[in-house]
Amino acid sequence: MTLDLRTALCQTPLLDGVPSDLLDRLIDQGTVRQVRAGEQLFAASDMSNTVFFILAGSLRIYSRDETSPVPLADLGAGDVVGELAAIDGGGRTGSATALQESAVLVCPPDAFIALLSQGPQVALRLLRRFSRIIRDADSRIAALSNLAPGQRVYFALLHLAAPDPSGSGQWTINPAPSHKEVAGWAGTTEEVVATALGSLMRSGLIRRRSLELQIFDRQRLEDLIRQR
Repeated sequence: MTLDLRTALCQTPLLDGVPSDLLDRLIDQGTVRQVRAGEQLFAASDMSNTVFFILAGSLRIYSRDETSPVPLADLGAGDVVGELAAIDGGGRTGSATALQESAVLVCPPDAFIALLSQGPQVALRLLRRFSRIIRDADSRIAALSNLAPGQRVYFALLHLAAPDPSGSGQWTINPAPSHKEVAGWAGTTEEVVATALGSLMRSGLIRRRSLELQIFDRQRLEDLIRQR
């Protein structure tokens, strides 16, 4: 995989508008690492505190529970992962595995802290990112507390879905998660997931196509979550 490192970093929202000297310093202090599809970038048990700027490809982030990991987020080119470990030195809060062939810039923690200190706009964007993560976690906790098991499955699907890049108006999950992954995220069993997905497929709300899961009516799925 060949790429222009500076061009790839300039497409990282966290670094938007960063002075060229800071960007040059980041490039000089970092190293590019290629990650194969299915390869683990880091494990939840790692005490490393490097930061990874995703230059190409995509990663899936999992919870700390290594016996039954829960998928938390999918990150792609332009995203950053590992910030918490660099900031507090407390090790990883989860694990990361490449969904496809990927490339990352491995940034030493000292270089990342210097970037935050000398680039206040970067620090502010990072605070906003953390705020979104906290709000998302609050929503998930509320869902696990207040929704029936099947509704938690619907909530998990909406959390994992993204707008279809073709502009069709549909939402997709690509790659489609396994029943085990959905069950872990929704805090339920694989049997409940199978029943919920079967019901949605029979009603025409979702369809599994090739490697992705398609959602045809997001509003209807939201209505099912709100039903009491």
